[in-house]
Amino acid sequence: MGFCNTAFIVSIQASVGWNERGMATSSTMFMRIVGNSVGAAVFGAILNFGIYSQLPDAGDAVNRLMSPAARQSLGATEIARLTEAVGASLHVVYVIAGLVAVVSLILAFALPARLSPTRPLTQQP
Repeated sequence: MGFCNTAFIVSIQASVGWNERGMATSSTMFMRIVGNSVGAAVFGAILNFGIYSQLPDAGDAVNRLMSPAARQSLGATEIARLTEAVGASLHVVYVIAGLVAVVSLILAFALPARLSPTRPLTQQP
């Protein structure tokens, strides 16, 4: 996505008039920030729910797993159990993200061609 940001901004700016470029750019950036925030919250919730459903008694142990200094207080079996739960939950997150990407691609292809910013608007008589 990082490589596409500039192309998206340029194409958005090219599709509107000079007097609307600031609004179009700021709207795009605002929606990108909102989407990032909502996506991080939703996928974080899915990850936390997956870990909790596999290990309801884990509590603070996942935080200790992520900290190198605190990880030394955990036993090898507990580290393996926590790592498995985090890995399985992350797998679910990536599968859902992949499904969202496929649905977005299908919806993008389903958009009517008349909405293309490169095609001139035809006036109805």
